[in-house]
Amino acid sequence: MSTPGTDWRKAGRDAAHEDATYEDAVPCTTLDGASERCAAWLEDAEAADVEAAAAGYLAGWTAHLRDADDTSAPPLDLDAIEARANAAYPPPWRAGVMENEGKVWARDPDALGGPSVGERCLFIANKHYPHTANREFIAHARTDVPALIARGRDLTAANERLRGAARAVIDGFLAMRDDIRTDADEAARVANAERLRDAFRVLVEEVSK
Repeated sequence: MSTPGTDWRKAGRDAAHEDATYEDAVPCTTLDGASERCAAWLEDAEAADVEAAAAGYLAGWTAHLRDADDTSAPPLDLDAIEARANAAYPPPWRAGVMENEGKVWARDPDALGGPSVGERCLFIANKHYPHTANREFIAHARTDVPALIARGRDLTAANERLRGAARAVIDGFLAMRDDIRTDADEAARVANAERLRDAFRVLVEEVSK
């Protein structure tokens, strides 16, 4: 039976997102296939609801494929970026002006020139053009880049933990759904409910960090 007020298209999109979460899933790519799957999910729902859910499913899956194929922003190779940073002169770098030219110096015990012994000039700006912002950017990049690398790794690790926690919650919901459909015994339902509760707790903890 149809449930008043239910957004079946959204339900279909959510189901497509659920399928796309699993690497070994084979989501439907045709309207007939999506209709069969949605009909199995909705069971006694009206045909119009099944069609709406199937359309939403295909729209959600198409959006997922489009996002997955988007190469406009290739993933960052943090290891390569870090290797380039480590190969440069160690921090800190210092920006300043000498003879009206914007310059950036790095510490080098073997260097004899520069404003003081032990510094080597790495960058000289054209004195006929504004150079304050450029020299400051270059000097600060020596410490900014490693900080951004560390932050990127922290966020990547946090994202993986969140994905794992969210996957556990999805697995818990699917297990409880199967319990209802197969009329599982009380012990199995209680066990799955407890696993879902624990998965929710982990997810909340990860989100709250």
